[in-house]
Amino acid sequence: NTVSNFLIKGLLIGRRYSVHICAIYDEGTEGSIRWNITARHEVDLGPLIHEKMLHGSSTPHTAFFVVPTLLVLLMAFCSIFVVYRCRRTYKKSIGELAANNLQCSPEENPYVVQPRRFDHWEISRSKLDIFLDQKLGSGAFGAVYKGKMNGRLVSNKMSNSALAENWTKTEDCEIAVKMLPEYADEAAKSDFCKEINLMKRLGYHEKLVNMLACITADEPFCLIVEYCSDGDLLHYLRDRRKYMVKLEELGIDIQNAENHGDMDLDKILCLKDLVSFSWQISVGLEYLSQKGYVHRDVAARNVLVDRDKRIKIGDFGLCRYVYSDMVYMGKGGRLPVKWMALEAIKNCEFTSKSDVWSFGVLLFEIITLGGSPYPGIQPMDMEKLLEEGHRMEQPVNCPDDMYSIMLDCWQAEPSKRPDFTEIRERLRGMLEKITEDYGYTGLSQSRDYYNVVNSDNSESTGNVVIMTEQSQPIVTTGNVPCEVVG
Repeated sequence: NTVSNFLIKGLLIGRRYSVHICAIYDEGTEGSIRWNITARHEVDLGPLIHEKMLHGSSTPHTAFFVVPTLLVLLMAFCSIFVVYRCRRTYKKSIGELAANNLQCSPEENPYVVQPRRFDHWEISRSKLDIFLDQKLGSGAFGAVYKGKMNGRLVSNKMSNSALAENWTKTEDCEIAVKMLPEYADEAAKSDFCKEINLMKRLGYHEKLVNMLACITADEPFCLIVEYCSDGDLLHYLRDRRKYMVKLEELGIDIQNAENHGDMDLDKILCLKDLVSFSWQISVGLEYLSQKGYVHRDVAARNVLVDRDKRIKIGDFGLCRYVYSDMVYMGKGGRLPVKWMALEAIKNCEFTSKSDVWSFGVLLFEIITLGGSPYPGIQPMDMEKLLEEGHRMEQPVNCPDDMYSIMLDCWQAEPSKRPDFTEIRERLRGMLEKITEDYGYTGLSQSRDYYNVVNSDNSESTGNVVIMTEQSQPIVTTGNVPCEVVG
């Protein structure tokens, strides 16, 4: 609450003056910078009439000349006074208007030239160590590397979140750094900056991969997010399925895994784990939908696993804010057709209910430990298949309650699909009913959705569909058998 006063002398009446203010403060400064300008105009007209002219002469001859002169001067003085008062009133109103303009948001005032706004998310590149030999993943916007934050974070002090405050108390924490490649064009840079700005607005949530900081003042641009030690959910599930299949081939009963001291119990999943994963994801997606966001790429590959089987939703590159009609009309790009709702494939319409459809496919991935949805179905055939009412069959070991949620998520009419609040409650009910007696998940390698080639990039990214401006699909194909039910 600093008040500064400045007196500017020698200003001329009738002229227009402007005042420019630049606030300079340190990177660690907390709170927002606001300013208020008030102006007082003090005009000294000076003695217009000399004092001795008011004393008059004792002779009638003198009075003959003095009286008319005084009358003329008096009239002149009155005229000057009236003009002065009018100008003063006008200047006062202009001054108040200018002061009001300066009190409003700087972006709303066209007469204020702002320096670059200080961004509490921006950090110096010197605070960042990026381990280029530890690549965590890659995508349309570049690669993700493991890194380390030197010292404490200061950029999150503006957040009203206990989760954010915990990060500011952690020193030299592990992080994940998303970087644009050097050859990125202006369009890629623009899209990357949109993702960064969107994550700033999302806020903190324990079921999201939260943004910690960014570097956009110079290139290469970097997005710094939480590091999740166990990687993405798709590979997490497939690695554990592979381990469990190996145990079965060795004749080891995984239902009695606790009795085998040489087993890695962390790599053996029970039904309760899978339902817990599903519930945690529904909590994160419920938060997104309540904030007015559509993720548009809900899939196991975009969910990360942290210590103690904690789940976080990540990759907000396709995430969009939807307005009052709650519908986002896509304008083209690479989209995963096998995870997309029918209305999204047909018309590029994305809503929270299209995320619900994708969540149903994600449930299929979870319960099959990374199985491939709609294997053997060509992407260009998906629209016709779904319009005819075909849906994936109930996977082996999938509880009826969970398959019921899947089918509800795949309703052709969006309004008939449940919202994420209802889904969360249904999954919570399942969790409460599941006991340790359910044991570990059994496997059947004969199912078509297990015939997955992990090295096939097109398969792992979901047989993408490239939607043009006219919504005509151009597809990249994959080839594996599939079973669907009418």
